[in-house]
Amino acid sequence: MHRRKKVCKCSPTVGEESLHKAIISVINEFCDVKGDVAEILRQSVSEVLDPNLNGSVLAAQQRLDELSRNMDELLRLATVPESSASAMADIQRFSEEMKGLREFIEGEKAKVSSSEKDTEQMKAVLERLDQEDFSLSEYDDVIVRQIVEEVRIVDKQTIRMRFLGGMEVTSIIS
Repeated sequence: MHRRKKVCKCSPTVGEESLHKAIISVINEFCDVKGDVAEILRQSVSEVLDPNLNGSVLAAQQRLDELSRNMDELLRLATVPESSASAMADIQRFSEEMKGLREFIEGEKAKVSSSEKDTEQMKAVLERLDQEDFSLSEYDDVIVRQIVEEVRIVDKQTIRMRFLGGMEVTSIIS
């Protein structure tokens, strides 16, 4: 601790016992509401896993299918001299819209696949929440390291903890 003060003179000093009590208190508070937290995490996971969130991808795919069917008719009309100019303009317009829809669909699919890693971590956290009771009567470094991602001393009276999965809790150090 003395070495840290030489580097960062503004950092608060908190006794280890007080810090451990605060960590136990936050973990126990978390355990009291873990059912609610688990439900919120479950909803987040299902939203991330839903590739048709809000139906936008499904609607884009349906519009793409509709344009494709209309494109067949336009191609037929393009071969008729009286309607070829109009049909060619519509083909150009439809092609641009189809390209935009394909890019949108691919972008949404990329978002879903990039979030799969985060989703797997959240699923693991949910499993742990369902299976274990993390309430503590005394400080246990092994358990703390298994469920807590970060402990930050905000000031001499305040601690902020981030649990695995991203939930943050701020509490008073007594």
